[in-house]
Amino acid sequence: LAAGGTGYTVGRTETGLRLDANIAVTRSIVLSPYVMRTWNTNTWGNPAYAGTPKNGYVFGVLASVFFDKMLGLTDH
Repeated sequence: LAAGGTGYTVGRTETGLRLDANIAVTRSIVLSPYVMRTWNTNTWGNPAYAGTPKNGYVFGVLASVFFDKMLGLTDH
């Protein structure tokens, strides 16, 4: 209410189902695409948001670059 909301009182339990993969492009670059479906979303982690969040989908790609392997600083 202090943030201008209407007293939205959904519990802290949020449910998500995620599917991801790790794809080694080279020995020092790994791509991790993912897709996630969420239910019973809430604003417990962001109390300044006064709206009501909706269930939804999330997708993206995470890239991991290991500079130590690129520069030859590791023995593996």
